[in-house]
Amino acid sequence: MSDSAFYGIIRIGDNMCGRFTVNYTYEQMLEYLHKEYSIFDFDFQLPRYNVAPGQHVLSIIFDGENYRACTFKWGLVPPFSIDDKTGYKMINARSESIEEKASFKDSFYQKRCIIMSDGFYEWDKVTGSNKPYYITFDEHKLLGYAGIWSKCVKEGKSLYTCSIITTNANTKIRSIHERMPVVLDTDNAKKWLGINNDVKYLKRLLTVYPSDRTNMIEVSKKVNKVDNDDPSLIEEHQEYTLF
Repeated sequence: MSDSAFYGIIRIGDNMCGRFTVNYTYEQMLEYLHKEYSIFDFDFQLPRYNVAPGQHVLSIIFDGENYRACTFKWGLVPPFSIDDKTGYKMINARSESIEEKASFKDSFYQKRCIIMSDGFYEWDKVTGSNKPYYITFDEHKLLGYAGIWSKCVKEGKSLYTCSIITTNANTKIRSIHERMPVVLDTDNAKKWLGINNDVKYLKRLLTVYPSDRTNMIEVSKKVNKVDNDDPSLIEEHQEYTLF
């Protein structure tokens, strides 16, 4: 079964965050990465309007000397895992307990990353309508999600995977869902990627992004289908009923 087929049968809204966008061209992203991280090249198809678990994501790591652009498969597989399908269950890591979980704690201390994005989708779990919403920050500003990554070797082949860290939702997002990704500006992203492994220091970075800098619009249910990946997905759309 392909990754797309697998995620086509998962109930929308079961995970948080479960879909996101990178609505930047290659040239725009390269300009940003050059300016902020002194990165001069990367290999990732852009723009993307419906990045889903099991697909590759554009990430930034720090090797102790330089920042590097990497691609990781979304859905963390720990080094000790005997089945790479475990990644389907670990697309997110809760900030509150990340340093305690066997699957996440080593990556929390040694393999942190930033997953580039300018917005994500969430489905209304509060009312039960499951209407999709598109959530952006600071007028579609490119930011990043705090993440962790892992290297798993199976039959001599290396698999690089990642997970997005989540926290409690801010008041705006809480109207539809209780969780949201940890969103970091560039300054805090560099602190997250740095060499300081103190738990209290790192967890202070995993804060809730402010409601007054968060935008949310209802979008079409076309986003429910993983194969849909075009600009129409991020256009405002309201579903009307006769009753």
